[in-house]
Amino acid sequence: MSLPKSFTTVTPFSKALALSMLVVFPILGFLLGMRYQANTTVMTYGTYNTVYSGYPYRQHMVVTEPGSRLFWDVLPLLAILAFGDLVLKGYALWHAGKNKQKAWFIALFIINSLGILPLIYLLTAKPLSKKK
Repeated sequence: MSLPKSFTTVTPFSKALALSMLVVFPILGFLLGMRYQANTTVMTYGTYNTVYSGYPYRQHMVVTEPGSRLFWDVLPLLAILAFGDLVLKGYALWHAGKNKQKAWFIALFIINSLGILPLIYLLTAKPLSKKK
């Protein structure tokens, strides 16, 4: 399989896109991780008595308890991504079967890539439909 020259040429846009992804994805992962931690940690405050230098005083403590709201926050996004993946995969599998491309059919059937592999197949490897 050979890719078209437009997909293998390094352009200023592709360099800028790669650089922005290199910067944005780690920051986005960090922010999502912080949000996940904030949503799964419930803070409860309490006090307990201690003796410090012979004098009792109250000290505040923080107890964390697991809980999760993030799943319900992300559920609509996951549903949209799953539906999009299902549509792309079905369409790509149909074309690969119709065009007798066994290797692509097996790869598309086995590999779950959230729609990336079907999109690559549909944009590059799918032969153009011939008009009769």
